[in-house]
Amino acid sequence: MDEYTRRETLRFLSKIKTLNNGCWEWTSTINRKGYGVLSVHGKPVAAYRVSYMLFRGEIPPAMQIDHICHNRACVNPNHLRLATTTQNNENHTGANRNSGTGVRGVYWEADRQKYRVEVISKGKRHRKGGFSNLSDAAAYARELRNELMTFNDADRQ
Repeated sequence: MDEYTRRETLRFLSKIKTLNNGCWEWTSTINRKGYGVLSVHGKPVAAYRVSYMLFRGEIPPAMQIDHICHNRACVNPNHLRLATTTQNNENHTGANRNSGTGVRGVYWEADRQKYRVEVISKGKRHRKGGFSNLSDAAAYARELRNELMTFNDADRQ
């Protein structure tokens, strides 16, 4: 490792706080979406991307970095993996802002007084309605995501 790379790596590591869950939380600049940012050659770069490149290697052009831990401020290379856009979108937790139920993929249909499940995978909407209670709808949504998706880690725990 040349001196420049060593110096940059030490500078990077000085901006990390290790948490009990293993996350390396970025302690410097955080953008409005909660991701760490640092300046590389005068340009802002996501801290998690720098971490991946420093400790794991290059990021192929068509790939994104997925936070396995779901902590946007985490830069632990062991909590980061390469993913396609589709895979990265699969590995979300929590409900969409417009669900109204607080459960991912479950929506309340006031006109029918029933819950509806909607899961989008590879651009296709998969729907099923008519659930009388939230727990049945949530269980079906989880089951459907596990059937359709490969990177939905939170559902598989």
